Amino acid sequence: MQRTVTACVLAIFCFSWAGLYVEYNRDIFDGYKDLMDEASIKEKYVNLLHVIEVPEDKAIYDALCNWGYSLCDAYADSTNLKPGFWVYVYPNWFIWERLAVEDQLDPEASVHGKYTTLVHLLEVPEDVSIYGNIYDWGFSEQYAYAGYENLTPGYWVYQKPNWYVWADMKNNTGGT
Repeated sequence: MQRTVTACVLAIFCFSWAGLYVEYNRDIFDGYKDLMDEASIKEKYVNLLHVIEVPEDKAIYDALCNWGYSLCDAYADSTNLKPGFWVYVYPNWFIWERLAVEDQLDPEASVHGKYTTLVHLLEVPEDVSIYGNIYDWGFSEQYAYAGYENLTPGYWVYQKPNWYVWADMKNNTGGT
């Protein structure tokens, strides 16, 4: 079975948020109700997009793996996959649309909708002295920054005290 993971952009960064709701596609959700807390990493991710059964991945990823964001559009026997956050709970991969915290951010963190699909939230309060309270850095291929590693390239926005790394740019209206 050919794997296409090497062609995908992946991230492993975790940032837990408790008490947030989980959206899901009812057709996909049915049959996995008992796994949703674990598969969403305690509601860190929302809107379940795909479930892929790959029992042999347990040998590679153990019984639980929070892989992070990926642009993979094919894996194992599945094709036409949407980009999302991948979580392996044996024997399935669960692919989620977005981080739950994205729904609760100040609009300035995405430059009022300029950027979409939050992939990382990095707490770096000391950067306020360099970038001020808000700064639209734009696209960067940073893979490590301020002690964070395995970062996905994306569009960086600093809003005191955090960097927000976004996967997509909705339009090009200019920065702050």
